Amino acid sequence: MSIITFISDFGLSDHYVSSVKASILKYNSSNQIIDISHEINKYDLSHAAHVFKNVFEEFPQGSIHIIAVKNYESADDLLLFQINNQYIITYDSGIISLINSSENINATLIDESSNKVFPEKYMGEIASKLASGINYTTLGKPYVKFKKFLDREVSLSKGKIVGYTMRIDSYGNIITNISKSDFTNSLNKSS
Repeated sequence: MSIITFISDFGLSDHYVSSVKASILKYNSSNQIIDISHEINKYDLSHAAHVFKNVFEEFPQGSIHIIAVKNYESADDLLLFQINNQYIITYDSGIISLINSSENINATLIDESSNKVFPEKYMGEIASKLASGINYTTLGKPYVKFKKFLDREVSLSKGKIVGYTMRIDSYGNIITNISKSDFTNSLNKSS
């Protein structure tokens, strides 16, 4: 039995979350579905990436993740990414570069995905097929031209760090792109 996680900006007041979950269970009723969040700010890829990135590595290898958040400009093309022996199904929106900045990410353009009326339900179907053991190569063709965002780089100089605020969470904590190693490197430069 595989774990299938689900994150979206659907909220909980409509039928959308249940519809996707039904599409997962329709193909295999023993799939284990874990909700990460459905309260992502509408169309906010940065928010979705931040929440997902902070739990992604906690899941075991072989887990399958559905990220049903897209921005206004995203096409309905669905991509399947492989990172750390886990699968991520999402739109070609650039969100994957906010989750993992590696240049060596395997991606598959899922066949027929842009022809679906409600592509998120199709995400559930694809996740269920993967959980049942279908080979991902049968779902589409390799794809290398997926959208990416440019990294906001931290600037380090003697006694000074310039970074960016990436998020302010629901507790009011400010999350920046300054890492612990950036801070340590800056201290070493000033001594």
